[in-house]
Amino acid sequence: AKRPLRMPSGSRSPSPTRSEVGSDYWDPPCRVCKKVDNEPNVLCELCNGAYHLACIHNVKPPLPRTPEDEEWFCRGCIKRGVPEAIIDRVGRYSAAFYLVKWLGKPSWDVSWEDAATLDTP
Repeated sequence: AKRPLRMPSGSRSPSPTRSEVGSDYWDPPCRVCKKVDNEPNVLCELCNGAYHLACIHNVKPPLPRTPEDEEWFCRGCIKRGVPEAIIDRVGRYSAAFYLVKWLGKPSWDVSWEDAATLDTP
């Protein structure tokens, strides 16, 4: 399930207030500054970690994707490995091996991975 990007006020899709969604709604603490507040944030698609847009704005080196992209991943998940593209496949089903281009890595830095590693059917 995709988590919506929390946009700054006045943007195309403002976030609901606590009174609008009830007491079960809460913002997790930012993984950079550790604060819980109403500042706009984005959630990592893999680990669900919350990051204030202001906290990741000037990250060096810049992350390969921006919070405006459809999917956003934090630096920790990118370091662990996020498949960006499947370039080739050998075999079928659970015996298949895939040539994977990894997000944030140079285009020549690819590897063969088995179906179980990539969690593919």
